[in-house]
Parts: sequence; structure tokens; C-alpha cells
Amino acid sequence: MPIPFIVAGLVGAVVGGTVMANAVDEELREKDEKLTKSNLEAEKAKKIITSHEKHTKYILALSALGAAMANADGEVTKDEVIEIREFINGAANGHLPQHITKEISKYIANPPSFNKVIDMWSEYSTDINEFKKAETLLISVMESDGEAHEREIAFLEAFKIKMQEKHIERLENGK
Repeated sequence: MPIPFIVAGLVGAVVGGTVMANAVDEELREKDEKLTKSNLEAEKAKKIITSHEKHTKYILALSALGAAMANADGEVTKDEVIEIREFINGAANGHLPQHITKEISKYIANPPSFNKVIDMWSEYSTDINEFKKAETLLISVMESDGEAHEREIAFLEAFKIKMQEKHIERLENGK
């Protein structure tokens, strides 16, 4: 075989190999970009889900808290139920899935104990700013039937003390 054909064949192989290597590099780069984009989308979805879970805990903790306050005097009145539902609807921007409204109804029908409410709220938050929202609900429910019963006042005061304790505990634990 003549040398020019051999050289041409070698040049063709080198050029073809370079083109093929570039194509493989481009394909790998594209796959890496797609993977990076997918990872970013997955992280965004995870944040949305985490945010939704936290908001759901907040709504349920507020509902349980309102129901427990309403029951503090031994009777849950229609006005207290209306106040709880209006407050919760406001906190949820008026959008509550049916499974959440069912849970709220369960809390109203069978209000949790003070200790259960403290546990639920502590699971949601021990942040002092979040506590202020809960305190607003408690006062609204307490005043909704036109009478602040002494047991409702005691409930509010006990809640304040427990939340201060939980807040201090959180600060001491560095959380």
C-alpha cells in the first residue's frame, strides 16, 4: 500500500477519533447538565414538601391549641368553634385540604389535653415569635363567648410559662 494512503488513513483515524472524543465529551457534558438540573429540581421539591409539612404541623397545632382552650372551661361553644375555624382559615390563607379540616374537626369534637397541646406546639416550634401567634389565638378563643373563664385564663398563663420554658431550653441546647 502506498505511503500517502497510509498517512491519509492515519490522519483520518486521528481526526475521526478526535471528532468522536469531542462528541463523547459533549454528550457527557449534556448528561452532567441534565443531572445538575434534575438535582436542583429535586432539592426545590424537597424544600416545598418540607415547607408544606411544617405549615401542616402549624395548622394542626394551632387547631389543637384552640380546641383545648375552648374546652378549658368545660364547654366548647359555637362561638369558640367559629373563632377557631376563622383563625385557622386565616392562617391557611383560606385553603385547607379536606384531610386537614377533618383533623381540625376531630380536635374540636375531642379536644386534646393541655400536655398534648404543649407537645404538639413544641414539635412545631419553640420560637418566641411563633408563640405570639398562638397567644393571639388563645385570647381570641377565650374572649369569643363573651366571658373569660378563670380556667381559660389559667390555661393561657400556663401556656405562656411552658412556652417560655421551651424557648429557654431551645436556647440552652443551641437549637
